[in-house]
Amino acid sequence: LFNAAPGEVLALLVDVEPSAMVMCLLMAIDRTRLSDSEAITYLQIHQRLGAWWAAVGLDAVLPAASAEPLVEEFTVLVPDSDEERTIRIADVRREELACALRLPAASAQQRIDTARLLAGPLAATGEALAVGDVTERHVAVVVEAAGRLPGRWMRDPQETAAFTTACAELQRRVLPTACRGTVAQTRAQARRVLLAIDAAGEARRRREARCTRDVYVCDELDGISTLIARLSTETAHAILTQVNATATRASTAAATGDQPDPAVALTAGERRAEALAALVLRTDGEGEADDDRGDGRPRVRAHVDLVIDLPTLLGLHAAAAADGVGSGDSAELRGAGPIPADVVRDLLADPDVALTIRRLVTDPLTGHLLD
Repeated sequence: LFNAAPGEVLALLVDVEPSAMVMCLLMAIDRTRLSDSEAITYLQIHQRLGAWWAAVGLDAVLPAASAEPLVEEFTVLVPDSDEERTIRIADVRREELACALRLPAASAQQRIDTARLLAGPLAATGEALAVGDVTERHVAVVVEAAGRLPGRWMRDPQETAAFTTACAELQRRVLPTACRGTVAQTRAQARRVLLAIDAAGEARRRREARCTRDVYVCDELDGISTLIARLSTETAHAILTQVNATATRASTAAATGDQPDPAVALTAGERRAEALAALVLRTDGEGEADDDRGDGRPRVRAHVDLVIDLPTLLGLHAAAAADGVGSGDSAELRGAGPIPADVVRDLLADPDVALTIRRLVTDPLTGHLLD
C-alpha cells in the first residue's frame, strides 16, 4: 500500500475503521499531488481519524480523574485562632489535569464529565466517536443534552437508573441524525428529544432561564460596541424579523429614490444595525400615533412563523401524555427549532397578538407539502 497510487490507497481506506495503521498510510500520501476528488476523500478519512484520536484521548481521562466524581475533605486551622475548618473539594484531580493540559478548570471538568458519560450512560455515543461516525462537536451536543436530564451524578440507584434509561432514549433518537447530519441538525433534534422525554424539566429550565434575561454592552475597538440582549427565543426572533423588515424597507426606499442615497451602498449587516437603532430610539418618525397602545407604551409589530399541528394546538397530545400515552407535544419556531407547545398556546391566547393561521397538509412520511 505504501507504494500504491494515492487514489487507490484512499479508495481502500475510506471504509476502513480508524486505527494507527490508517493514520500511517494517510501520512505517507503527498497531499499536494491529490486531485480535487481525492482531496475530499482524504479529508473524510482525516476527520474520522480525528474523531477516533479524540476518543483515544478521552479513554485516558478516566484513569487520570477516576470514573466517579471524588470528593475530598481537608481539615485546616484558621490563622490566628484554634478554630478548625473543613474544606470539601469536588474532583480535586480536575485541578491537576487543568494544570498539566493548561486548561481552565471549567474546561478540564467538562472533559472529565464527557469521558465519564461516554464510558457509562452514553456508551453508544462513545462507540460512534471511536469509529469516526460522529465528530467531537456532535458528541458535545449529545453530552450537553444529557446534562439537562434529571438524575445525572446522583447516588440514588433509582435516579441513576432513570438517567441511564433517558440517556438510552436520547441516543436512540439523536445518534442517527448525528451520524448523517450537521451539528446544527443534531442540536435541533436533541432539543426535540429533550422536549419529548423530559417535558417537565424543559418547562422548569425555561422558567429558571428567564432570570438570566439581560441587556448589556461590550465595548470594542475603533468606536464599535456590541449590544447583547438575552431574551426568550420567541421574542428574540420576533425582534430580528422586525429589524430585517425595517432594513429591507429602508434599502428599497433608498434604491428607488430620485437621488443616489449612501444607504444603497450599505451592507445587509449595516442596514440591520441602523434599523435596530431606529426602532429602539424611534428615530424613523413613522406611525407614532398608530403604534401607541394608549398607555404610553409603543405597540410592538413583529412577525414570527410557528409550525404546530392541530392536535398539539388543541392540547390533545398533552392530555394523552398526562394519561400515560405518548410523550407530550412541541411546536417549531422557524429559524430557531422546537419550542414547547404551551408557550405557543399562551402566545396565541395573548389579546395583543395578531394571529393568522394557514392550513398546511403534509405527507405523514416525507413531510412534503401536499396542499
